[in-house]
Amino acid sequence: ERSSSPDDRDAAVAAYREGAEHIGSSALTRQEAAVQWALLVVSKGPSDYLPAFEIVYELLPQVAWLGQTIQRRFLQLPQIEGLTRVAVAACIRDDNLNRAVQWFEHGRAVIWSQVVQLRAQFDGLKGRDSDLAERLHSTSQALASIAAETSRETYSVKRLFENREHLSDQRHTALALEYDTLLTKARALEGFQNFLLPKGVA
Repeated sequence: ERSSSPDDRDAAVAAYREGAEHIGSSALTRQEAAVQWALLVVSKGPSDYLPAFEIVYELLPQVAWLGQTIQRRFLQLPQIEGLTRVAVAACIRDDNLNRAVQWFEHGRAVIWSQVVQLRAQFDGLKGRDSDLAERLHSTSQALASIAAETSRETYSVKRLFENREHLSDQRHTALALEYDTLLTKARALEGFQNFLLPKGVA
């Protein structure tokens, strides 16, 4: 049974915020805490909900993970879209239109942006670190090949989000982790901090 006590609500907000900001936790655990934190404070002002949604959208690409087939990623869309509607509505209500557009585009594009990343050209990176670029390219090609395979399994959205970390294809998972590591190395290079990241609103 849920309590309507302001003290209980404040305690819940504090607990979810602590969970969302705990960098030692998994991306999934942090995002789930951030979502609950955001939903509890979204009716308040921007200073209350902006930090929560910032964490949600910061972690979204990791939670809609490259270690899943395209079919499984698309099954995530209803939850992503629903959350994005809430975030965008709050920003519009508070006349924060730039942020509303940014979050709308981010939520809509996160899965497609991963597909684009898998097929991206690495010409700029090749000029800086040809070995890293080649490893990224070969890993992305391998991931694209696996992701293109049609899965015969049917997953409900609820089951997908509850079991996101359980993947039957271990090679797929290993490739996704390798890709993420290589991408981090590329973004550590001077001038490549935003390499393959979605563009925000100026």
